[in-house]
Amino acid sequence: MVGPTRPQFVIFGSSIVQFSFGNGGWSAILADLYARKADVLVRGYAGWNSRRALLVLDQVFPKDAKIQPSLVIVYFGGNDSMDPHPSGLGAHVPLPEYIENMRKIAKHLKSLSEKTRVIFLTAPPVNEEQIHEASDYVPPEKRTNESCKKYSDACLEVCRELDIKGVDLWTSIQKRKDWSTTCFTDGVHFSSEGSKIVGEEILKVLREADWEPRLHWKSLPTEFSEDSPYDPPAADGKTTINIAEISREREREMVGPVRPQFVIFGSSIVQFSYSHGGWGAILADLYARKADVLLRGYAGWNSRRALQVLDQVFPKDATTQPSLVIVYFGGNDSMHPHPSGLGAHVPLKEYVENMRKIAKHLKSLSEKTRVIFLTAPPVNEEQIRENLSDQTSPQKRTNESCKIYSDACLEVCREFDVKGVDLWTSIQKRKDWSTTCFRDGIHFSSEGSKIVAEEILKVLREADWEPCLHWKSLPTEFSEDSPYDPPGADGTTTVNIAEQSVAASPMKWGLSNEI
Repeated sequence: MVGPTRPQFVIFGSSIVQFSFGNGGWSAILADLYARKADVLVRGYAGWNSRRALLVLDQVFPKDAKIQPSLVIVYFGGNDSMDPHPSGLGAHVPLPEYIENMRKIAKHLKSLSEKTRVIFLTAPPVNEEQIHEASDYVPPEKRTNESCKKYSDACLEVCRELDIKGVDLWTSIQKRKDWSTTCFTDGVHFSSEGSKIVGEEILKVLREADWEPRLHWKSLPTEFSEDSPYDPPAADGKTTINIAEISREREREMVGPVRPQFVIFGSSIVQFSYSHGGWGAILADLYARKADVLLRGYAGWNSRRALQVLDQVFPKDATTQPSLVIVYFGGNDSMHPHPSGLGAHVPLKEYVENMRKIAKHLKSLSEKTRVIFLTAPPVNEEQIRENLSDQTSPQKRTNESCKIYSDACLEVCREFDVKGVDLWTSIQKRKDWSTTCFRDGIHFSSEGSKIVAEEILKVLREADWEPCLHWKSLPTEFSEDSPYDPPGADGTTTVNIAEQSVAASPMKWGLSNEI
């Protein structure tokens, strides 16, 4: 797979997991914090219960996998706790069976390796009134706080019995006085406020656990964190500021089933793409049951530094090669040179040659590895001066230089038949781009990220690649009909929500269903 080798954190559960990259979700929070430390992989399946999870446990977590996860976070219980439907269909699982299912899941995960750690999340509370209001999504089955509490307690009992770390979401969410009106989007799934609580509770467990090695984000090493002359010059003009740490205060190789890997490789615009409604989070949400989106983002980097580690990040002898690599370098390269010779600036000719070498290397990985280059976007120069001038010795970054490097990147794309996204032009199609698309003049706001995601998805939709990598074309994992799906209005058939749950993703982000 893509390198360097990192710990794998796998989140396994129902829709609360599948949707956890959306709405400022808790998986996006974790993925952002661990962007240069661990890969956060989602295995979330809307509508599932512990019974259905148990049926595929060996496929999702094969015992013969070459690489076993360092951490597995499991959430099942909310759907199990729903009242039984008269037809016998639906997600309800009787409490004794739920307990036995969770025992089996815990034992299986603990058997994967001595270093695999496990956290169970309990059923959270629900806002019953909000559920009733949103009941046009699927035929309603009764879900109550009373039943959620019983299944939450049962989950915690399994944790104590098998020495598993447990997060009591039923209690944690309700510690907030206004939880019922602020923590959910529909009475069941978390809002950004609810997700903050989930993220904080998981991080608390990781901080306090006496595991070796420690898995808290502050304890894991930061990838490629050594000092570099390409880091921003300090105020003395002689030294640099290492922003790696300050940027964030067919042999079975891994978890299954085997999915396409999408790797995003670049500088801070990549590293930070899971935060603030970022474009990385949008892609991860859309592909939640279709592909794994992996970040290899390194704040402050230029194409020269990327070239130095290209073989480590994308080794040619990897058993599994990525299906898609999205590359962004150019913005830092385009900065004006610092008098000391330090800093991120790369002369235009060298930048072009570096991008050529990156394109050649990535295209050589496999016949099926597809590549998209993102060009340098525009910048808001005034906003940069207001927000960033106190962090590093100022290096001038201008729209004029960004345009020059953007054009050069597109020329490399034409030369090597690589798909290119012209961010410099796309961002500026929006009339108010300079005031709405950035957080600090450089890094994208949620509005800017929507444009980036839309442009990438447009390329994926229109490319004549086989197989097609657009999210609507890739198969949805475990999408077969199941008697555990919600009962239909006739009370004799079920509603398959696998495809419905995926199709709803663009609307959550305010995007067109046509993307």
